[in-house]
Amino acid sequence: MPQRTLTITGVQTPGESAVSAPMLTAEGIQAVAPYLVELFKAALAESQGKDATP
Repeated sequence: MPQRTLTITGVQTPGESAVSAPMLTAEGIQAVAPYLVELFKAALAESQGKDATP
């Protein structure tokens, strides 16, 4: 089973959690949401033994 990896990078200062990375703002989430939807759809299709491509 191929493994997909999603990497979200952000500058992390001491005492700051990874959740507050710059990308995890409303704008950042809206920017990556379509990719996350496709990623989850593909992963779900794979887990059900179906091809993820339309």
